[in-house]
Amino acid sequence: MPRTYAETQPRIVNKIQGSATRTEVLYIATTNQDKLREFQRLIPHKRIEGVKLGVDEAQTLDHHEVVIKKAKLAFEKYGFNPILVEDTSFEIAGLNNRPGPFADFFISEPEMRRDIATRWLKDKDRRASAKVKLAIYDGTDVFVFEGITDGEIAPEPKGNSFGFDDIFIPDGQKGKSKLTFAQMAPHMKDKYSMRRKAVEEYLKREKELKLGRYILELPEPFESELLRVRPEHINKRAAVKFAYTLEATNGNKPNANFYAPQFTPVFEEKSIYYDRLMIDAKSASIGVVVTDIDKSKLSLKKNGDYIVWQMGPERRQLALAQRAEYFLSNTDPKLIKIIQEMEKNKNYPKRVAKRSATLETLLRIDYKDTPFYARAIREVGYKKLAAQKEVSRRHSIQYGLINKIGKYPRMMLGIGSMPACSCHRDVIITGIMGHMAVFIARNNIYAGNTPLRIKLIKQVIKALDEQELKTDVKKLFKRNIGAAIGSANPKKELEIVKKIYNETGVSLYRIYGINSDPRVIETAVLLRKTFGDKIEIFAGQLVDKEQGVALIEKAGVDGLVFGHGGGRQCTSATNGMALSSLEEIYSVVTDERFNSTTLLHEGGIGKALGGLMVLGIDGILYNQQLTRGTIETGGIFLQNKKGEFGQPYNGSASAPTMVIEAANPSLTDKMLNYSGRTKVPEGKKGFTVYAEKANSMAFWVEEFKHQMARTLADLGVLNVTELREFIAGYDKELLRIVTPEAQQLSQAWGAGK
Repeated sequence: MPRTYAETQPRIVNKIQGSATRTEVLYIATTNQDKLREFQRLIPHKRIEGVKLGVDEAQTLDHHEVVIKKAKLAFEKYGFNPILVEDTSFEIAGLNNRPGPFADFFISEPEMRRDIATRWLKDKDRRASAKVKLAIYDGTDVFVFEGITDGEIAPEPKGNSFGFDDIFIPDGQKGKSKLTFAQMAPHMKDKYSMRRKAVEEYLKREKELKLGRYILELPEPFESELLRVRPEHINKRAAVKFAYTLEATNGNKPNANFYAPQFTPVFEEKSIYYDRLMIDAKSASIGVVVTDIDKSKLSLKKNGDYIVWQMGPERRQLALAQRAEYFLSNTDPKLIKIIQEMEKNKNYPKRVAKRSATLETLLRIDYKDTPFYARAIREVGYKKLAAQKEVSRRHSIQYGLINKIGKYPRMMLGIGSMPACSCHRDVIITGIMGHMAVFIARNNIYAGNTPLRIKLIKQVIKALDEQELKTDVKKLFKRNIGAAIGSANPKKELEIVKKIYNETGVSLYRIYGINSDPRVIETAVLLRKTFGDKIEIFAGQLVDKEQGVALIEKAGVDGLVFGHGGGRQCTSATNGMALSSLEEIYSVVTDERFNSTTLLHEGGIGKALGGLMVLGIDGILYNQQLTRGTIETGGIFLQNKKGEFGQPYNGSASAPTMVIEAANPSLTDKMLNYSGRTKVPEGKKGFTVYAEKANSMAFWVEEFKHQMARTLADLGVLNVTELREFIAGYDKELLRIVTPEAQQLSQAWGAGK
């Protein structure tokens, strides 16, 4: 049965609140420069910008109805943005109060105005009334402001002007010589102007207006996904409380139905080189950061603003239920006991360091001659083994994927150092409570800003402390909070670690480098000398095997990280480094010198989890794969030019990230050249697309755990310890090369074709 899609029409659910640094803009529907300058004189405290709308006006003599409909049409056409519209009515007594609202069409030509003044009103009443109605629609109400100036029609046109200014003489002028609007200097015209009077009415009520940029609701999810929510099964108080430990649900009272109808405001902060959207103005979470480079991928409004979306109530309900289930799973007493027992025993089997004929053949790029070349459907992946015990995937998912990561037992999954992922308060707390090591990034808006990172860590700790958990369990989670540092200046990085350690107690650190740099070793040695065993030290991405040996022998690092440099979107994914990643991994997992050091992989893994586990990798640091389109990243989404919802996602060496870092005065010279362009950017702009089935990162964590657990269950082992023991005693090859032909057969078979 196909999945039914319950799609809702876009509707306004929220509003962006500008930061103090944002210049307030009032958009006015006009391209007439004279009129624009007039508004700029009359409303000097705002930045006035004109926009071309081209909406069809209501064809009616009711001036009030015309301007109301115009305001609503302008609002929709301009991407749900409030626009101040104007409509002018010019009523001439001798012409039965015509042309009225049709003034623009009636008196647009100079010859027509001359005829009105000299011929049509001969022996008729020359009294006239100029009326301006201003209107603005804020998404809820239409506000109308009126200004009226009475006067008379001149004997003939006088002065150069637009509209009826050259034939209209306003009342109230002293002396015999009466001037038309067109003959007046701007400041004099303002004295009599009906537009000025309407603007004065606007200014009186300006504070009532709820103007701003609006946020739309994402279309609702598949109904079948909503049916998966069974709040009655997961309404334990502690689980519900954790579910609402989100900036995106701030102000919503926890309830057993996981219903959170209220939206928190979205705050916008404008920096020199970027905009930032945040769910909480006081939070250190990164939010959604957008540069002009990112905008080239986004669907923009007419004024250049991006279209912002948020989850609707149903999506939020699903996300909260997923988080509640996640809490119960990861605080399960049996799992906590397993972790605590593993820590006490410290009997972790060493890496097997077993050679693979398959990989060695592959690395020689001569795989077609290998006997492991899969030619039939029965040979895709690996041969199913006759397991000696019954092992359910459910058990493997919940209890079997704990491994020694650094000094402690942790989940084989972790979160790396990409700002768009590991710099959200709610991503961090969800990650650490999933027993994952999470490394807060050092770049992007955090570049050179240690106080902001400390603030973020403190917010995470505060959120954790508020949970209904025992002290020893909270301690177990807190040690999963990590921070990334650089290596350009080892002494400076040491001071940063000291500051973080002293103010937050964080003892997990990663020396993050994307280049070949001997200072990585120097930094690690300095940290170890200063802190001893009080901290855990991870280093990488690792440049080569020799560097890894030096880090182990000289600094006694707890872990090494392999993978692509600079993030998934960087060119290292195509410049050879990605291709060499497997080669480097194989070289170290078969080297006994690395047996006691945690080996992690980051970047470009996809779903190749089982093979890496069999190969000997201890854990995987994911980034966007675990956080894409989730409530933990704030529930804020933009729309790209393809119509997809998501968020900008850039590598740490990409041009957008360099632009963002250039907002830091101390880094500007390093990031930008004299023309303001980025220096040697490695990567490209990216966009993480929202996935319909996932509303919380809890979903993705369980998804990847499921894939890893399949390896354990199929091999008939309960956990990673037994996996290592099994591999050591198994005398056949577990890895296979799979041909495209065999993959197609497998997929066809799996699809029931």
